[in-house]
Amino acid sequence: MSPSPSSVPNSTVGDRYQSLTVDVLSTLNEPIPFEEAIHRILTSIRNTTTCDAVGIRLQANEDFPYFLQNGFSSDFLLAENSLLSRDPTGGICRNPDGTVSLECTCGLVLSGKIDPANPLFTPGGSAWTNDSFPFLEVPPSEDPRLHPRNRCIHQGYASVALIPIRARNAIVGLLQMNGYAKGLFSPQAIESLERLAAHIGNALLRKQARDELHEGRAFWRGLFENMSPGVAVYSPFPDGSDFVFKNLNPAGLRLSSLRLEDIEGLPVTTVFPGIHTMGLFEVLQRVWRTGQPESFPTAFYSDSRLSHWYENYVFKLPSGEIVAIYDDVTGKKHAEESLREAVARERKANDAKSQ
Repeated sequence: MSPSPSSVPNSTVGDRYQSLTVDVLSTLNEPIPFEEAIHRILTSIRNTTTCDAVGIRLQANEDFPYFLQNGFSSDFLLAENSLLSRDPTGGICRNPDGTVSLECTCGLVLSGKIDPANPLFTPGGSAWTNDSFPFLEVPPSEDPRLHPRNRCIHQGYASVALIPIRARNAIVGLLQMNGYAKGLFSPQAIESLERLAAHIGNALLRKQARDELHEGRAFWRGLFENMSPGVAVYSPFPDGSDFVFKNLNPAGLRLSSLRLEDIEGLPVTTVFPGIHTMGLFEVLQRVWRTGQPESFPTAFYSDSRLSHWYENYVFKLPSGEIVAIYDDVTGKKHAEESLREAVARERKANDAKSQ
């Protein structure tokens, strides 16, 4: 019979958990989907701790359902997936401060309501035991848990460890390890698992940042592609003496009768030799120098009559690139001109009648 981790020399336990840490960090740094990384990490944790079931709960709205797990039965997951305390009508129970009430030991750890004086808890906010069965004998008046379910105990899990996962100092999840055998954990092992949970929390932050960046890029890409005004993106020369076409949205291509492959990478003064007479080039330079956005009109005439009128808005991105939005308001200008002409005719007619 092999000794339990609690009786194994600390050096051996330390070596095993050091190897686990290296494995977890390596996995988190691989360019693989987050779900795949967590699945591999749970497998490594299960093998190292020799637990029979491991899982990760992650915050979803106000609850903390299982994100991924390895070894728990479907009945257990169905019964334990939600930690929310509910009233007889099914409504969510809340604490006096408005936060949700979370049940059992998982709820204590996730709420940060641990008692450092209780040997069940660690200074890092974890809860663990190598023999859970005596908890069935704890009088309700002495039990710190809200609505203790004790399902882990009734399932026969003797060794249980619940490690909070933090991101920006907020608890956003829980690493759970259950084993049928007694004595699967040691204080040194729990400390190592708390460090692992911190790495997972950092990985969650990176994933969130990547997701937000991807969503932001997708949003701006859709906005760029579908805007009715023309949108041009310019990359300035280092000295601001000219600006290179970096992108032009479909509306801009239609307005200019240009093709992106013909202008991409070319200086704007090459594509539009008359840009100085329009006043646009000076605006691009001022916005590049000051970082202050500017708006201005541009008129194009044909046979001494207004043919196109644009309202322009130019601003600078944090990257240093310059964005110019060209809104064709020719129809609006023609309507205004027609209205002015009609008013002038009406005034002239009224003046003639008065004479």
